[in-house]
Amino acid sequence: MCIWQLLTDRMFGFSLELLTMFRRISMLTACAVLLAACGGGGGGTASSSPQPGPALAFAASTPADGTTAVARNTTFSASFNRAVAPASVTASSARLLGPEGNAIPVAVSVSGSDIGFTAPLGLPGNTAYRVELAASIADTRGSTLGNAVSRTFTTAAQSWQATATEMSSLTYWSGRTSPLVRADRDGNVMVV
Repeated sequence: MCIWQLLTDRMFGFSLELLTMFRRISMLTACAVLLAACGGGGGGTASSSPQPGPALAFAASTPADGTTAVARNTTFSASFNRAVAPASVTASSARLLGPEGNAIPVAVSVSGSDIGFTAPLGLPGNTAYRVELAASIADTRGSTLGNAVSRTFTTAAQSWQATATEMSSLTYWSGRTSPLVRADRDGNVMVV
């Protein structure tokens, strides 16, 4: 035995093993106090992670739901209360449907909190369309829309380049020949 052990055994009445166990208990208590001070106890109300805030919500559309006489080359836009995660917007989660429920080929774009739909060739006139947005569309924090959104609009009637009255006033129009009818890629019709 060393002198220290002899002195502690004789003077204080306890052994070195007891002193070592007391030191270990003191260290464990100190660690528990430090963890509780750092928020590791789990009982406090303060949190170091940011709160998620409100869920993703549909805000508005352009044109508004049920609008008629919409220009055939209009870009449909859906706006949300938060920035939309582009990866959540797919061909199945954001669709433009025709009157028969058929999917219309469109270019879909995401810019901040807006989703835009553009038909590259324009849309036929005087036709009802429905835009469907799936509940799976998410914001940049991962919060989903939760409920599907559906909006409708109707395009304006196609315009004619000339009326029958204008046709009869042309000097070469005799009324006995059939006019030549041409349509451009936007669906505008011209009679010559």
